[in-house]
Amino acid sequence: MPTLERTTDTMTLNIDKLLEDPVVEAMSQGKETLWFRQSHTPTAQALDSSGLNADLIEDARQRFERFAPWFVRQFPETSISYGIIESPVHVLYHLQAELDDRLGSQLPGKLWMKRDDMLPVAGSIKARGGIHEVLQVAERIAVDAGVLKPTDNYARFADADVRQVLGEHGIMVGSTGNLGLSIGVAAAALGLRTTVHMSADARSWKKELLRSRGVSVVEHPGDFTEAVDAGRAEAEPIRAFTLWMMRTRWPCSPGIPRPRTGWPVSSGRWRCGSMRNIP
Repeated sequence: MPTLERTTDTMTLNIDKLLEDPVVEAMSQGKETLWFRQSHTPTAQALDSSGLNADLIEDARQRFERFAPWFVRQFPETSISYGIIESPVHVLYHLQAELDDRLGSQLPGKLWMKRDDMLPVAGSIKARGGIHEVLQVAERIAVDAGVLKPTDNYARFADADVRQVLGEHGIMVGSTGNLGLSIGVAAAALGLRTTVHMSADARSWKKELLRSRGVSVVEHPGDFTEAVDAGRAEAEPIRAFTLWMMRTRWPCSPGIPRPRTGWPVSSGRWRCGSMRNIP
């Protein structure tokens, strides 16, 4: 839909041509608008081409289970779910009744809402993906350093000797929202030196929460792209370790509820940030 024109080194939107699209024009005028994609990819085909598979999801699930004792110790609010990060599911009686009335027919079954806005630890949607990336990094560092084995009780991650090892490393991420929040809170809780690059217009409560957890928040006057670019530039000279928020790993964590609920996997949208190890 958007019309792009290439300049010497950037891609810019041609606003006039963009507004010729009836859907975009309606939205620009504040009109209630509904748009359906013209072509659809079968679910099985889309999942197959996404790089996601049951093994990756199972690997993420097992990692969260290994870290469950640490979550209980570090974040007591997770004790109700035995250290597993999951959100409540609510039945929407009134909304279902309203839909039945408007549609003139009764919807079968019950209408539910999964409240990922109520996820513990980071208090934001999509938190599991960022947290899982941090857990992967912390686990690898601790195991490689010989201070912990995969068969140990991972409550050890709260012990001074493990935190000392993790404190020799750091994570940087560029994000204005939920990704930076989840990575920042989890990394700081593990003792990693953590820096989050954010645009100045990012939500102030997110910045305050991160700083209250010991995270270094660097604000940039431009938009999200400038914050990410600045973070990359700062981390570029550091070659010891580089980890991207990969399509093949990060979306696996939001998919973990499927084995617990029987719901289909959905990777959703993902936002790219860079995490780098600081020696």
